[in-house]
Amino acid sequence: YLKAVLQASAEPSPVCERVIFDLILMCTKLLPTNESIADDLLETLRLLFALQPAVADAFFGRIAADVDKLIEAGAPSIKSQQGWDTVCKMLMASARHPVASEKGFSGLTRVMREGAHVNASNVRSCLEAASAFVDSEEGGDERSIAALQLLSDANAAMCAWAASSTVTDEAKAEIVAGAWGDLVRELGRISYEDVRAAVRDDAILTLQRVMLGAESLDAGGDLWINMFDSVFLAMVKELTETVRKSRGRDGGAAENTARIAVSCVTKTFLQYAPKMRSEDDDAFSLVLMAMMDALSILHKHAKTEELVDAVPEAVKNVLLVLCAGGSVKKEDTLWKKIWSKAGALDGDLTPETLGLVEVPAPAATEAEA
Repeated sequence: YLKAVLQASAEPSPVCERVIFDLILMCTKLLPTNESIADDLLETLRLLFALQPAVADAFFGRIAADVDKLIEAGAPSIKSQQGWDTVCKMLMASARHPVASEKGFSGLTRVMREGAHVNASNVRSCLEAASAFVDSEEGGDERSIAALQLLSDANAAMCAWAASSTVTDEAKAEIVAGAWGDLVRELGRISYEDVRAAVRDDAILTLQRVMLGAESLDAGGDLWINMFDSVFLAMVKELTETVRKSRGRDGGAAENTARIAVSCVTKTFLQYAPKMRSEDDDAFSLVLMAMMDALSILHKHAKTEELVDAVPEAVKNVLLVLCAGGSVKKEDTLWKKIWSKAGALDGDLTPETLGLVEVPAPAATEAEA
């Protein structure tokens, strides 16, 4: 009956208004007192998804405010994936609404800040909702960047679960392949798709923190090889295209984003290079060569001094660590390939100039003898 009332209301009305807010009020009052009926209560809120656009728009500001109160009162009582899916979908729907967005984000922050209520049953729904607020321009760059922090908090929660002695290897693998992988791919997408420089830049810095802090996942080298193939190399290529198209007309914003990405990609590569190489030597070599190719193309389109200098400096650091540390030896076939690419990028990038091989002393002349 209630669903029929809501669906039949093409325009806001007192009857429709009473149904909407009495439903939310009932859930807010009963949820903290009886956890056993939480799913049934939240299922009734799914009726609100049947609202006609004009009705939803008229009441959405108040709906978001009341859902925020519901979360404040009853979040600990929500246990199931379906229950959290209902709540997060309502919050996500508020992200682009000019009136509802603020309260919707307040509710999501209660759930996700410092992983307060993030768990295995709701993490994917939370990530989806937070990404919606990152993409939304409501609340300006500040709110989008705050939503990126919530994504970072969710990552910290996932890494903590993975490190727990109570988590099975199977459950850990499911986290890595599922929600954690979704998070990394989403940050990669935001880093080149968002038109706002501040949001792009913060997305890359968040991605860097996520990757450098992922040691607790204890994942094999195949994960990092896959992440470079599917996320990092794609990010560099997309940012290179943005730099090429901008031609400095954006005040250097695109090149600054690319510069931050160069640091993120190379630092992540160095951290997980040993695991990648031990997992699959050929795949490791392909990733390294592809990364150097992508950075070389970016360097060709660079106009600002900062990016022009950043690319060869980053490549130099990678090669110094790999070669000086013995990961790539002079007798390896990879040695010649990487130094050939490095020299094409910058004539000063040679093993001789970097002190990795001994330069033979010139032969003494007869006069000197």
